[in-house]
Amino acid sequence: MILDEEKAIGKAAGACPCPSILAVVVLYRMSPSQSPGYRSLLASSAALAPGELRLKIVVYDNTPESKQAYSLPDYVEYFPAARNDGIAGAYNHALQIAETEDFEWLLTLDQDTTLPPQILQRLSGLTKTLAENEQVAAIVPHLVEGSALISPQYVGRWRAWAIPSQFIGIPDREITALNSATTWRVRYLQEIGGFDRRFWLDYLDHSLHKRTFQAGKRVYVAGDIEAEHALTFLDIDKKMTAARLENILLAESAFTDIYKSPLERILLPLRWAKRYCLRFQKGTDRRLVQTTLKAMLRQLFYSRRRRITQWEQSLNDHH
Repeated sequence: MILDEEKAIGKAAGACPCPSILAVVVLYRMSPSQSPGYRSLLASSAALAPGELRLKIVVYDNTPESKQAYSLPDYVEYFPAARNDGIAGAYNHALQIAETEDFEWLLTLDQDTTLPPQILQRLSGLTKTLAENEQVAAIVPHLVEGSALISPQYVGRWRAWAIPSQFIGIPDREITALNSATTWRVRYLQEIGGFDRRFWLDYLDHSLHKRTFQAGKRVYVAGDIEAEHALTFLDIDKKMTAARLENILLAESAFTDIYKSPLERILLPLRWAKRYCLRFQKGTDRRLVQTTLKAMLRQLFYSRRRRITQWEQSLNDHH
């Protein structure tokens, strides 16, 4: 049940001369009330003082043929997508609303991320502090799954490694971070044309952070904010389908072909072999083995141009 106090917060925030955040929660085969992301975001909004933050929430539902009617607060807008456009489609939809309604920041959120109760209060202060520092394109928290720190990470030539949990500030080297719970500066997203629809589901986060670093922009790491995130890829044996794995591998191949060096493109199949070999020895679905083998052969024997062309054609088939 939605509390009257929650509605009041959204209405009062609508006219305040204060930091402004539009948050988008992407759903797939899950109702808002079932989503840890949505529920924890509402709980955080309830902790806001009147006039502390202008907040709007967009719930973007990628569930096929979703025609549900939900009782939501006044400051929450529900959008049932006509088709599954992945997270890129959802984020671009929210970005258009942020542009039209003059929001300064866009908070992107997965359905399975649990936010800490005070995150919006902390983001309100951070966005105010960073408002004039145009070099900062985004704010990222620490994301954990259980005891594992999974985001953000420093980016090296051969591997990535977690940023220390106590780090707070702007790193002096390239980093990458997962999409969920990242807060992007709307003006920067406008400058780069929004989210790359080619990476409609996988590697959107890595491609956007790579573009951000190449553009000379930086990311603020809010190490004092920790959110719990369920990462499907860490539980591949139980949750992954062949189609899902194929999309991940195609996206990783495309990301490597577009942004990485020739040597890194050559070594990608070896990285895949190392990543999956032990799991497959445990009796993983043979279709996943076949999907990975197909991707490895494609990476080894197709030209970079052919790989990118086939990837783009697969996107056309999806849409």
